[in-house]
Amino acid sequence: MTFEKATKVRDEAKVQYNKHVASLEASEKLADKLQGEKEHFEAETERLTNEKRELDIKSEDQDKKTKEALTTVEEEKANVAKFTKETEEFHAKRLNLEQLTKEAHEATVKANEEHDKQVQLKETMLKQYAELMKKDLEEATEKVEDEEEKTEEANDARTNSERRTVESLKKAAEEKARKESVVEEHELTREEAAKVANKKIKAHEVVEEEENEAAKEHIVGTLKASKATEVAKTTKQQIVEAAKLAAENSAKLICNIRLAAAMKRHMFDSEMCDRSKKFLNKLTDEEANPKRLESEKEVVKFWCTARNARREQVKFAKECKSSKFKAIAMHNENMANVATLAAWGSPAQKKIPKNGKGTIRYKTWYANVMKLASSLSHTPCGAMPGAPASKDVEHTRHHRSVKLTGHNTLVLTHTNYYYTKPCTDKCNVVKRSISSEHKVGEPAAPAAVQTIE
Repeated sequence: MTFEKATKVRDEAKVQYNKHVASLEASEKLADKLQGEKEHFEAETERLTNEKRELDIKSEDQDKKTKEALTTVEEEKANVAKFTKETEEFHAKRLNLEQLTKEAHEATVKANEEHDKQVQLKETMLKQYAELMKKDLEEATEKVEDEEEKTEEANDARTNSERRTVESLKKAAEEKARKESVVEEHELTREEAAKVANKKIKAHEVVEEEENEAAKEHIVGTLKASKATEVAKTTKQQIVEAAKLAAENSAKLICNIRLAAAMKRHMFDSEMCDRSKKFLNKLTDEEANPKRLESEKEVVKFWCTARNARREQVKFAKECKSSKFKAIAMHNENMANVATLAAWGSPAQKKIPKNGKGTIRYKTWYANVMKLASSLSHTPCGAMPGAPASKDVEHTRHHRSVKLTGHNTLVLTHTNYYYTKPCTDKCNVVKRSISSEHKVGEPAAPAAVQTIE
């Protein structure tokens, strides 16, 4: 009994010991685990502390940046207010400048109008002054002729007076000689005759003095008339010089008009020459129809010839000289226009309609077109309806053009540009034109259609 109890106690003690050992092992494991968790928490605490320190530093930096941003915002607001104020001031200044510009423009327009009025008044005054000078010159010429006639009459009267004086003295001498020869017989008669002679001589001297005074007055009048004539001649010379200067200015204006027109046409012809050359090179590269290439070569020839003629025209126009190159250029331009339209036709087509009556070969038709165009480009311009009066025209510029419409109709157009007076800075240009239609293959007929612009 006692043994069994001891065995049970021992077994129970072993069990309790094992439990205690297991409990100790579990406690050690738990202690190890707790130690690990403690180390983990310590490390985590250190990490969180470091993160908190970094976040504090970042927060301080962010606060600093925020304060700087707020300061920058305040400065920007102040700058925006300042710029807004300056913009409003600039806008007010711009409005003021626009107003001043408008007023200056109106003042300029008024000044130009006043200048035009002054120019017209000056022209009117010069015209009236020329008429008055002409009238004064005619009156002075008549007065000089009258004074010359009076001078001749005075000279004749003086000559007659001297002749009568000589005759009277001669008679007195003869009477005296006769009285001396017959002193005894005619003593009393001689004294009376002497008295009569002296009386007549004194009367002749008085008449001679009066005639001399009249002659002096006539001479003074003649000198005054001569002086007036010299003044009138000087004034006339001044008027002639002013007219020559006006003629030179008018000629210079006409030369400038011709030069501007020639330079404009030269630029156009140069551009057309370059274009036609490029198009010909393109057709050559594409190996186009040979007839088409020949037609385009004609176009290039006409445009480039017109360009060269215009260049020479500009050269002569700069020296204010006329030349034959304008007519050559206009002829080649017209031929180029017709040749261009013909070249854009259908050269590959062997036959084309002939005015609604059968067909004609393209080569023949092209030759007829160019022949008629050449004839029309030399046709003179007739009377131009609606043209301004010649007295109001400072310069006239003529232009002739030939264009192909449809297949068989050429339109010849004559255009005149009339530069009308007054031409202070720039002339007023009046354009008038007249057109006529001509059929290909038929002789040139009078104008069928007239158009006036």
